[in-house]
Amino acid sequence: ALAVRKENAMQVRNAMNTVRQEARNFWDKSVDTIAEKYTGTRIGFSPSDSKNVTKVLGILGVELPQNLSSLSAKESSQLISRINESSILTGTESIADRTLKVNAQKIAKNLKDKAINAFGGKGGEFDNLYQEYAPRKQFLDRLELEFGKIGKVTDAKKYKQTLTGISKIFNESGALAKELLDSLPGTQGVATKEAAVKLATETGSPQNKNIATLAFQTAIGQKRLAKLIINAGIA
Repeated sequence: ALAVRKENAMQVRNAMNTVRQEARNFWDKSVDTIAEKYTGTRIGFSPSDSKNVTKVLGILGVELPQNLSSLSAKESSQLISRINESSILTGTESIADRTLKVNAQKIAKNLKDKAINAFGGKGGEFDNLYQEYAPRKQFLDRLELEFGKIGKVTDAKKYKQTLTGISKIFNESGALAKELLDSLPGTQGVATKEAAVKLATETGSPQNKNIATLAFQTAIGQKRLAKLIINAGIA
C-alpha cells in the first residue's frame, strides 16, 4: 500500500514539475525581453554591501556573478532566483541556518527593489513580471522540496508525516494551488465527489477536508489528478 501511495505521489510530482518548467521558461523569455530593452542599464551593491553579500551567499553555495556592483537585468534576475532557491525555509533548520537564510532573503529583496526601480519602475516590466511569477515559483519550489522527501520514506507513519508539509502548502496557497491543479497535464480519470468526501470524513481533519474539497473542485476537468492526490494520501 505504501509503495502504491508513493508512486501516486511521484506522478503528481512529475506533472507538477512540467508546470514548474513551463513557468521557468516563461520567466527566462520575459527576462530576455527586459534585458534587451535595458541593455545599457546596470544595478549593483556598494563595496561594503558586496562583502556581506559574498559572505552570506557563499555559505549557502549561491553562484555569484563576476561583478556585484554592475549587474544587468538578466544577471539580477538570475541572482534573485538562485538566492530564493537556496533560502527556502522548511521549519527544520537550526537557528543559525534559519538566520542565514533570512539574511539571504533580505539580500534578494534588496536586489529585487533595485531591479524594479531600474528596469521599468513600479508597475513596469520587471515589477509586473515579478508580481506575476514570484508567488508561483515560490509555491512550486516549496512543493518540490516536500515531494523530494517522499522517495526516502520507508514506512507509512513517516510517509504520513511527510505529507503534512504538502497539505500545509496547498492549504496556505489557495488560488495558486487550484491554478496548479487546473494546469497539470494528463488528467483524465474517474475520481468522484463521494471518494473525496469519504476520505475527508474518515480522517476527520479540517486540513484534510480542505484538500479533499480542493481535489473534488478540480475533478470535473482534472479527474485523474484528483484521484492521484487522494490515492497518494495528500487529501
